[in-house]
Amino acid sequence: MEATAASAKSETERQQKTPPLTLWVPIATHILLLVLYLVPILQAASAKGEKLEPVFDEGEIYVTNQDTRGNTAFIDILKHDYWGKPIYGHNSNKSWRPFTVLTFRILKQLLPASLTLSQEVTLNRIINVLVHTSIAELVSIVGTQLFPTDYPIMTRAFIKVLFGVHPSHVEATANGANRPHLIGLLCSLVACDERLNLKFLYFTWLIGLTSCETIVFHVPAVFMTLFVVGIQRKRGGGASFKGNVTKNDERLQLYSLTKRLLPRFVIILGLTMTYILGRFMLGVEAINPGLYRKSQHPFHEFDGVKRVTNFAMVIAIHILKAFQVDPIGEAHEYGFNSVPELHGISDTRMVWIVFVYVGIAVSGVYCCRRNLMSTLHYMLFASWFATLFPISGFIPTGTFIAERLIVPSTVVVAIYIGGFLTHTWEQIIMYPSKQPKKHAKKASILLTCALALSLIFLLSIKTAHRIGDWCDRTRLTVQTLAAFPNNAKSNHEYAASVLSTSNPPDVKRAKEYAEKAISIWPDFCSVHMSLAKMALMENNAAEFEQRMAKAIPCSDTHQQAMTEWTLYWQTMIQRAESNQAKEALLSKYEAHMKIIVPELRKSVAEWNKFLPKDKQIDASVLNHFT
Repeated sequence: MEATAASAKSETERQQKTPPLTLWVPIATHILLLVLYLVPILQAASAKGEKLEPVFDEGEIYVTNQDTRGNTAFIDILKHDYWGKPIYGHNSNKSWRPFTVLTFRILKQLLPASLTLSQEVTLNRIINVLVHTSIAELVSIVGTQLFPTDYPIMTRAFIKVLFGVHPSHVEATANGANRPHLIGLLCSLVACDERLNLKFLYFTWLIGLTSCETIVFHVPAVFMTLFVVGIQRKRGGGASFKGNVTKNDERLQLYSLTKRLLPRFVIILGLTMTYILGRFMLGVEAINPGLYRKSQHPFHEFDGVKRVTNFAMVIAIHILKAFQVDPIGEAHEYGFNSVPELHGISDTRMVWIVFVYVGIAVSGVYCCRRNLMSTLHYMLFASWFATLFPISGFIPTGTFIAERLIVPSTVVVAIYIGGFLTHTWEQIIMYPSKQPKKHAKKASILLTCALALSLIFLLSIKTAHRIGDWCDRTRLTVQTLAAFPNNAKSNHEYAASVLSTSNPPDVKRAKEYAEKAISIWPDFCSVHMSLAKMALMENNAAEFEQRMAKAIPCSDTHQQAMTEWTLYWQTMIQRAESNQAKEALLSKYEAHMKIIVPELRKSVAEWNKFLPKDKQIDASVLNHFT
């Protein structure tokens, strides 16, 4: 009875000590994250007005993709990739995301016809912000389940803010075209709730698979999260299994938990394996090698030790970025020559690469030697970082360094740092008398809290500035070029931006950046095509023909280049004043095609390697060109 009375008295004292601000902290943090993103987005919309343009991939979603516009049959969504191209086509990157496409299509059909493109761009960005804030809320809930404390409201606040203000999230959130990655993570976190009805779990995971293909790499993370949260509930949040149990009792508890979670594992794994096998059977699992452009993925041709070491660097970069350490700088896309390859063991970058992997190994050994729960927490932490597998170099992908792929790994970074900050909060505010002198002085803990809050403030400023960059194509490209002046793709994109924003088009200045891109990478097909268009603006027919001849055999530019090439010659022949002039033009055309067709045959042979037999291109159709 005395123990019960003492416990009740202690609980009453704890409640009296609870600061009033914790009652509105969840709402305040939610508003903070919304304001952080919405203010820069709305400022950009207000400043640009009707001149606000889609930024990079947004243009593909809001303008060229007829599936999102509602101009195609509903069934075509299942037959096309995310960019509206036939999934079996040689120029498809096989990103099958029908549910995400449906979100854009439904919104477009619900919006009034008077809504402008600029307003639609802003509205879709706002939707992404709402999804991102919901993800932050779910991350905080998972965090409180992994680290049960007397003050879960503070745990949720710390975790939510740490996750929400992460600068690496801006690419996925402020750019509407990156919505698939947010929906995929949202579905994964919902699946981490053991209380979710199995039917809802089935449909949640189905939505995730049809929203973003990278969710298949979230499976280990979801499994480990369910498992560790289940153990924490059995333990009651203690430091070891509840009670003085034997090793056999531990095994029985683990067996009981596994048995309880087994139906969830079966549903998630069954759907995932069906999805993967289905893609293999339909022949849409591999990307056409012609889409592995150096402009986006400069390391894709590496093999052997060279491939292993350079992709180890790529993974290390992503890990450090997840921990708010950026060893290379910010860019909207890290293309050819922005991150040079490693030059042996003497390369100075080997220092931080080795530091990352030694840190992983040491922490793993420490956790495994400590106890079972430390080992499980280490496995949980590692499983969320395993979501970076697509950029490991083991599977074919067109992605190189992409901050949008970092977002899932920041889930555990926010949770574990937030858990540490909550522990510190309790030691200072709630239980100051329980703080042992040998552990840490109160002043040092206060300093830790001050530094943590300062870090969050600085990250918020950095994130807000980054959001502003992502709302303006020219500003984002300039920022990328400032960090990576030898980025071939960014030089090309800035050239395109100069042409679209200057009136009349400043061809001379645009050509300077395009030619710099070509000097960095001579086989950059998209730049050859852009220079061909600039040549037409300058009435330079010879250069137009030379550049187009290089763009036509390329997978990513073939379709558009061939259309413009045909139109060009038809126009030239129609304008010819005499039959002799027409014959001269035809002879010139045939001479060009004798050079282009053999190169095109080589390209078709490569494209056909990754197409089903009934979808392969008949090379004989090229005969009519010659």
